[in-house]
Amino acid sequence: MKPIPVNKRWLEARENHPEGMPPAPPPIPVEVVVLAMPVLEARYEGTCPACGRAIQPGMPITRHAQRTRRWVHLECREAPLQHNSLPARYEGFCRACRQPIQVGEMITDDPARGWIHLRCAQHPAAPALNAQAEILANLLSEILELEDDIELGDDEDAG
Repeated sequence: MKPIPVNKRWLEARENHPEGMPPAPPPIPVEVVVLAMPVLEARYEGTCPACGRAIQPGMPITRHAQRTRRWVHLECREAPLQHNSLPARYEGFCRACRQPIQVGEMITDDPARGWIHLRCAQHPAAPALNAQAEILANLLSEILELEDDIELGDDEDAG
């Protein structure tokens, strides 16, 4: 087997610094400042999620100020986003109202909950959850009334 040749540069660096390797240079602080989102020319057709108008190839577009994954017209950068909706192609489950999503129902992509009914996105309080909360509140009040009746009955038996 052939011996490994001596690394002359390593030996020179070691001779120049007998106490060890030279100290690393101080880190250079780097600060990245993004003043504005880049403005590009649209390459594809689409619909602006803020104004609902068409985006044609060649139009100036940029990322939305709050939802940076959405491309909008340059003038719509600060405008509030509308709920983009489309008919459901598959059956699913709405995470807002906890009801099934049927094929053909209008759905929208919610940033926090995923795909939900369009009606659930337009009304923050889901109707099915309100109905469930009302049922639970009625049951709780009935239980408390029964508990009061039982306590009153115990007092009558003791007296």
